Amino acid sequence: RLTPPHPLPHPAPPSSRVPADARSKRCRYRFFVTKNTMPPPNELKVILEVAGGTVLDKPPKQGGKDAASALIVVTCETDKKIWAPLSKQPLTTVHEAGHVLTCVMRQRFDKKGGQLRA
Repeated sequence: RLTPPHPLPHPAPPSSRVPADARSKRCRYRFFVTKNTMPPPNELKVILEVAGGTVLDKPPKQGGKDAASALIVVTCETDKKIWAPLSKQPLTTVHEAGHVLTCVMRQRFDKKGGQLRA
């Protein structure tokens, strides 16, 4: 069994890792992560926020003020009952979690790849 020579430091919260002005320039996307997505929504939230995105706790209501700006739904087939109605909203795209993670690593979002359709 391998163990590190000393304990690894606990990561700092996302807001302290990158200056606010740098975060705002890297990613301006808004995300909503459905409940059965893997990795779990709380882990995806940290990843997406570190990349500069904004993660909503609840999906925007159709016709509400939040529905007027672009939204990326990060999901899986299991949550189709959640994402299918959202996919019909204007400015909303639905993507598999694996695709979104790949885009974060590449630091470029491919809006056409990894899409799920109702």
